[in-house]
Amino acid sequence: MTLMIIQFSAAMGSQWSGVLTTFPVIGSIIAISNHVQYGRHAVQEAVAGMTAGLSAVGTFCFAAYILLSLTGMWAAFGLALGACLGAHALSWLMFKRPKH
Repeated sequence: MTLMIIQFSAAMGSQWSGVLTTFPVIGSIIAISNHVQYGRHAVQEAVAGMTAGLSAVGTFCFAAYILLSLTGMWAAFGLALGACLGAHALSWLMFKRPKH
């Protein structure tokens, strides 16, 4: 997967090749490692957790991208962190399992 992204990175541009590199590669490494060590149920749990958590990572990166051109570095990262925490809280509320 990494070699394919590198092969097509010039055609995709730096922004898309950066987006396509981060999430799938991290997910693949975590899924393979969990499967080898703990089995398929661990992969299901990891993918469920990553699905909820990646929205916060994506929100942070997008907010930092927008805010760095509008504010100073500390303000941009502070506001991006706040947006990240908000996205994480929302995804936690959406995906939490009811207690029985």
